[in-house]
Amino acid sequence: AFGVTVDNGDGTYTATFTGVLVGTPASILGAIDGEMVASPAPTITVTPGDISANTSTVSASDTLVDPGIVTTLTLQARDAAGNDLVSGGRTVAFTQAGGTSAGVIGATTDHANGTYTAPFTATTVGTPTGLSATIDGTPLMTTPPTIEVSTVSTGNSVVTVDDQPQVTIAAGETVTLGLRARDPLDRDINGSGHAVVFTLSGGTSAGTIEPVIDQGNGNYTATLTAETAGSATAISATIDGVVVTTPAPTVTVIPGEASPATSVVSASDSVVTVGSAITLTLVARDAFGNALTAGGLEVIFAASSGVGVSTGAITPIPATDNGDGTYSTTFTGETAGTPTTIGATIGGNAVTSALPSVRVTAAEP
Repeated sequence: AFGVTVDNGDGTYTATFTGVLVGTPASILGAIDGEMVASPAPTITVTPGDISANTSTVSASDTLVDPGIVTTLTLQARDAAGNDLVSGGRTVAFTQAGGTSAGVIGATTDHANGTYTAPFTATTVGTPTGLSATIDGTPLMTTPPTIEVSTVSTGNSVVTVDDQPQVTIAAGETVTLGLRARDPLDRDINGSGHAVVFTLSGGTSAGTIEPVIDQGNGNYTATLTAETAGSATAISATIDGVVVTTPAPTVTVIPGEASPATSVVSASDSVVTVGSAITLTLVARDAFGNALTAGGLEVIFAASSGVGVSTGAITPIPATDNGDGTYSTTFTGETAGTPTTIGATIGGNAVTSALPSVRVTAAEP
């Protein structure tokens, strides 16, 4: 900021400049009777002043934590004008006062860039305690933040499936099970180290739950791979062995895509006379053995051939789609012989599960 210009009466004019805002070099311009001076302008750069206890501030990386959680306390050094300092070298000590929450404050680290940090390890559950600091023994005058040490409540913590109350997925797909830790006042609490276990209960849908991952911030997650199709199954959880009592989300597993390795081919009879017909059926199943409940596939039945092997006519081709995951056609005996193997393809891929055989016998005279 510029002060009042003084006419020194000798052809010189002066004014004071008080640095306020730190930044890049600024050009100093002048005007005489409203006309700008055309000579090259000098520049001035404002750098931070001395550290001030009136403007420097303390902050905490988390303000609601579990016992045992380590929170980082940070002091941002500022000068009297509020500019951030960019160098260190001062003696900073963090303090706590008031409230009944407590913790252990570790050694201060000078990052030599105007910031100073120290770890706060929460120890005692209680009411919020204020966090402040001293600079070279002088207490900060800015408003201190508070930190509260609280406990996890199984009556308020929340279980989710992909962050939703209910999910439907196909066998083979995965979802993320989550638990968000909350305290008795229903506030999100930052914590870690709890033993969280997810379980499936009720319903007939099932799958495999991978080990729980402690995210270190009050969130616990695990991956569920869907396997068995069925009715909606509730996802429950325990925290340190205590059951979470908030409403449980559900997951419903439906069959996945048809698999040639698990789909089943059958024949209504293993023996048929020349001119008679039997029914061939394919039950489409997914990779986990779940029977599909809808149609839409192209299924083609075929019989093996060879010298002396029974033959027959298969109609229709492709097989009839019954719309419920089953496909059927008829096999009409034509030539008597040794058993022929009945195979099928699903979308051009051969079924590889156990296949039935049919023997054609001569018609009675």
